[in-house]
Amino acid sequence: MQSVEAVGSRRCQFHPGRGPGGRVAFAVVVIVLASSCRKAPEEELRVGFATTFSKLDPHLENRVASIEQLGNVYEPLVALDPEMRARPCLAESWSNPDADTWVFRIRPGVSFHDGTPLTAADVVSSLTRPLREPGLEARSFLSAVSEVRAAGTTVIVRTKWPNALLLGN
Repeated sequence: MQSVEAVGSRRCQFHPGRGPGGRVAFAVVVIVLASSCRKAPEEELRVGFATTFSKLDPHLENRVASIEQLGNVYEPLVALDPEMRARPCLAESWSNPDADTWVFRIRPGVSFHDGTPLTAADVVSSLTRPLREPGLEARSFLSAVSEVRAAGTTVIVRTKWPNALLLGN
């Protein structure tokens, strides 16, 4: 089960006692509480998941929970919409010129968190890493891939056989 919770400001409340001692105690509590209460940023978003994942490496695990959670951080070339149709994401468009070739045009203006622009070479690196490094479970999504290369702003993926599941993977 998954839930999303927007966090607003926290309010600290204290009901003072009556009389001068109560007012002094109230003043002390207000000072202590004021230093411990903070307003949460308006942009803060907390996401709760029923399971945990071990790493932020999108290639490490091939578990639904990891893929579901890391989908909040990483974007794919192609995403599936609610009707399970392929739609552009990091790829602006794609074509399938023959049964074993897929050509993805990288969407312009995409950048990493530090402002570095996304290139076709970055995509090639991400797609070939699971094939190069043993122990990465994402390898199973690329089992049909025989070659990945960059050509300008496009990424060309060749498969060993016709693979209709490639866009979803």
